[in-house]
Amino acid sequence: MSLSYVRTFAMLLACLFAVAMFAPSAAYAESNTKSIPGVAHGWRFNEFLDKPLPAEVSIYVDGNGNAYLRTDSIMTARGLLWRDEVAAFEAALTKAIEWSEVARTNSAEVEKDLGKWFKTAEFDQKHGVALTFRATANGTTSHVILTIIDFDNSFNSDSVVLEMKHVRELLSLVSAVPQTVSSLQSEIKNRQLFK
Repeated sequence: MSLSYVRTFAMLLACLFAVAMFAPSAAYAESNTKSIPGVAHGWRFNEFLDKPLPAEVSIYVDGNGNAYLRTDSIMTARGLLWRDEVAAFEAALTKAIEWSEVARTNSAEVEKDLGKWFKTAEFDQKHGVALTFRATANGTTSHVILTIIDFDNSFNSDSVVLEMKHVRELLSLVSAVPQTVSSLQSEIKNRQLFK
């Protein structure tokens, strides 16, 4: 066997490994799902370009009532909220809007966790969603930092900074979860009729 065959084989294995590590398998979460129309806008800091870049967060649901937050980065990060966590996530976004007004009224600067919805997988790898509230400039500027570590590939993570108007966009999407789940369950039931 010549050295060029060994190199070619090694390159092929390296490519397959990269695909397996960095391309999350969508089959687990995205079969029998429905997207909620719209996105929440924000920004993420790109260290390579040394500047903030626009970012989008979307949500889709499954028939069990679970919600999945998905960012639009090159290596899409998807965060899972179990159906019994969706209300707490919605309440945290509402609290962020309230805190923004408190910070502005009192000229307060603060950074505070709004909530973490993290799970521990095999080998103590964590995945999930976190929200952090930050008020700066004597309370005149408030943001929420949404951090997602992908549930299928912990190497895929993203942090998106949301201004308060974008927090309201995300809150609107989260508020639509129950209705979208109900619609999806009807669609699944109808599909079952024609097997």
